[in-house]
Amino acid sequence: MSLLQRLHDFMKNLLTLPEECYCIVMRLTGSSASVNSLSFSADGELLASGDDAELIHIYDTHTGKTAQVIENTGESWGQISSIAWLPSLNRTSKSLALSFGTSRGLVAIYKRAKNSCKFQEAFCLSPFPSSDIVETLSYDPRNALLVVSSQHGKIKLYNLDWTSWTLNSVWTTKLKNTIPRLMHFVDEGRQLIIFCLESKEMICIMTEDGKPNVKWMQTLRSPIGSAVLFKGCHLLIDNLTSGFNLYVFPHLSTSQTFPVLMTLERSIIKDAVFAEDGQVVVCGSDHRLAYVFSRSNREKKPLQIMHHGKERDYLQVIAMRHCFTAHLNALTNRKTGCHGIGSAYGRHWIIWTKQEHRLVGEAKHDLADAKDKIELLIFVFVIWALWSYLLALSDVSDWLLHWAHYAMDYFLVTAPVHLENEVILL
Repeated sequence: MSLLQRLHDFMKNLLTLPEECYCIVMRLTGSSASVNSLSFSADGELLASGDDAELIHIYDTHTGKTAQVIENTGESWGQISSIAWLPSLNRTSKSLALSFGTSRGLVAIYKRAKNSCKFQEAFCLSPFPSSDIVETLSYDPRNALLVVSSQHGKIKLYNLDWTSWTLNSVWTTKLKNTIPRLMHFVDEGRQLIIFCLESKEMICIMTEDGKPNVKWMQTLRSPIGSAVLFKGCHLLIDNLTSGFNLYVFPHLSTSQTFPVLMTLERSIIKDAVFAEDGQVVVCGSDHRLAYVFSRSNREKKPLQIMHHGKERDYLQVIAMRHCFTAHLNALTNRKTGCHGIGSAYGRHWIIWTKQEHRLVGEAKHDLADAKDKIELLIFVFVIWALWSYLLALSDVSDWLLHWAHYAMDYFLVTAPVHLENEVILL
């Protein structure tokens, strides 16, 4: 990359308007151990995290303060391995629930009543032995289905009864020689997509048959570290080597690749999310950076690089929520919608926000003004930086011109005279 190009990129990043990038609005602390899972509530008002210290931290994203810490006094949970919010389709009930899985095969659900600000335990069950870690869990609010998987390949589907707060088993299955790393409900909850760690397999199981009937199985081109599915048509996969692959789902044709450098000798699982209605993706890394890529311009160069922690911190957990309410915007004194991204490294969390674009005409006008300012400042900076060289170059050009006149006089050559578009030799 040329010096001028590097200078242009530096000035562009320096002068980027706040509306065009994600900015840090708060840093959250409180955990004494590494964070394994992170999730925003449906309205974006709460952020829940689970860590190795058997704690669930719930933060108020309006104030940045801890709303509640859920802990296990009996120390029987183990590490918090997965978190999923359980939003109710009954908006008027104002009830909210949070489920999480642990490294000792436990699944717990905590609920918050309408007029309460604290979550209380609804129930806790052991779908797997204490030697089998809960790998992930996923919830379908349309059909009140909760699915959990274990590191030993077991998958259990439950139906949640919001009245009695009980989980009723629908079916159980087991995958051989693979780990069901992530699961997503599609087709209005009628199908469950299972992504298998490292084996490249993707399995579709029907949920409404009362038994785990496999509809189809496909094999991806790369191993699967993490997987995120956007609106049932765009699939982003951590390929555990060179970065992230974007597939057209379910046909699995690769549409884009987002390179993320691997700096460690061993591969680690890196999280990623879609943001801004699927127009950008935010990818984690093993070297403290989160990369924001655009899907629309198909450039492999990131739009923004978000820095976290120290050089050796790796970024495994990312969560995103688009907020229509003003609580996150209050942090930036804005009234528009807001894209919130939570990212965890080590024992710390950061919340980033980005304002929605304004009217198209106004946005284009602002971008044009910003571009003009950037180009003007770059020009001024280049002139200032090269001023001494330009003076020296001026002296050299004067010497060359003087030598040319001397040579022409010596050889009796007369300079041509220009008259409009014609050249007349004298």
